[in-house]
Amino acid sequence: MDKERAFEKARQYVNLASDIIPLHKAVLFGSYASGNPDIDSDIDVGLFVKDIDDDSYIDTLSRLQSICRQTDLSIEPHLFILGEDRSGFAAWVNSTGILIDMT
Repeated sequence: MDKERAFEKARQYVNLASDIIPLHKAVLFGSYASGNPDIDSDIDVGLFVKDIDDDSYIDTLSRLQSICRQTDLSIEPHLFILGEDRSGFAAWVNSTGILIDMT
């Protein structure tokens, strides 16, 4: 799959995800964003939210994973809560990824 097709699938996924949880922003990252995907590459999508209730976190992740069937099973959603990035992974995703328009 080429980068443009992966980006379009990610955009479709983000539109569905925004019906599940209010998104601050969404980012395509990983091998498709950097331009070096291979046959086994997944489509990494970073979903940034302002806040999420601890009790609904796992349920939200499950619902976000389930909507991959509607777009592409190779989509790998990653949920990030703004201000909670002890490992620096969200910052890396944010700095290396490509912003996905949510309109």
